[in-house]
Amino acid sequence: MSDKNSMTDALPTDASVLLCVEHLRREVDGKPIVREATFTLSTGEVLAITGPSGAGKSSVLRLLNRLDAL
Repeated sequence: MSDKNSMTDALPTDASVLLCVEHLRREVDGKPIVREATFTLSTGEVLAITGPSGAGKSSVLRLLNRLDAL
């Protein structure tokens, strides 16, 4: 019996998807640093992460590279 809410059921099945991020978040000392970041990057696409200073851009990249713990 399969669980309809499992993580693998929600993942895109398109072979052109290189990266799929869903609900990425991080808190430090109870303060949200990254809130529910969700995006998909496919072959041939360019992704830009923009925002003001302190918005969490570097934190997203550090989480993706596993330089910081979730």
